[in-house]
Amino acid sequence: RTFAEELRTGTDELLMTSPLTLTQIVAGKYLAVVALLAAIMAMSGQYVAIIAIYGRPDWGPIFTGYLGLLLMASAFAALGVFMSSLSKNQMVVAVITFAAVIFVIAIQQMASVFSGARAAKVLETLSLVSHYGDFGKGVVDSANVIYYGAFIFLFLFFTVRRLDARRW
Repeated sequence: RTFAEELRTGTDELLMTSPLTLTQIVAGKYLAVVALLAAIMAMSGQYVAIIAIYGRPDWGPIFTGYLGLLLMASAFAALGVFMSSLSKNQMVVAVITFAAVIFVIAIQQMASVFSGARAAKVLETLSLVSHYGDFGKGVVDSANVIYYGAFIFLFLFFTVRRLDARRW
């Protein structure tokens, strides 16, 4: 809905003529989505508090799990923001985004279909879900953080380019 609603109602013209750059507009909308995701994730903190009261949890996997979940959700949000820039119809955008997210998740499952080690390794590397595994174990690998950052940057870049193309 981030850009689809703007395009449908015609308020995108107001955004495009504002003194902000397209990069600032996309970043602002994306950060609003990520803030909403973080607020939703923070609501599950009550369960962590209950576990802390009645037990002795290992805090490493808990914090890194939340970090990994936020990074993965942020990557999916960047994909959704890009998809939102493609159409005026919110329902079409929702269905396309859902299909794209399912495809990105299914890439990891497709890796097991290929018997060739090289094809399986490529698909495993492309999967967003496979990069989350280390976070759940309490390990913050810079390669995984860079992967999520690159995925987010790539789709936000695509969004800016798409909106710039619409401007002309």
